Amino acid sequence: MKLKELHALMQDIEPFAQPKVQLEQYPTGADIASRMLYTIEAMYNDIEGNVVVDLGTGTGMLAIGAALLGSPCVLGLDVDPDALDVAQDNCEQFEDPLPVREPRCHVCTLPRGSSLTSQISA
Repeated sequence: MKLKELHALMQDIEPFAQPKVQLEQYPTGADIASRMLYTIEAMYNDIEGNVVVDLGTGTGMLAIGAALLGSPCVLGLDVDPDALDVAQDNCEQFEDPLPVREPRCHVCTLPRGSSLTSQISA
């Protein structure tokens, strides 16, 4: 996928209606997100065919972009259920289902030695 195509697909991703400053919910625009993800894939081949975890996914901007670039499984984690609702709505705007899951998870509360996947599927 070309950068211009990725940017065009990502520019319709909705931002937060009311960001929560205490959770540092600052918007990541489609321009910077698409350029960053495109560079990661083009230079390092770290997205297509790989599992991607987006910690603090917020609106899902980076998670959705990773899915569009060929990640077969993207986990968008966030502590804010409102953010996860926005991310889910953003994922649903695409015709083809994206391989993105958005569980509510605070990674600092995971028991030591536990597996993230076991916490998500629980």
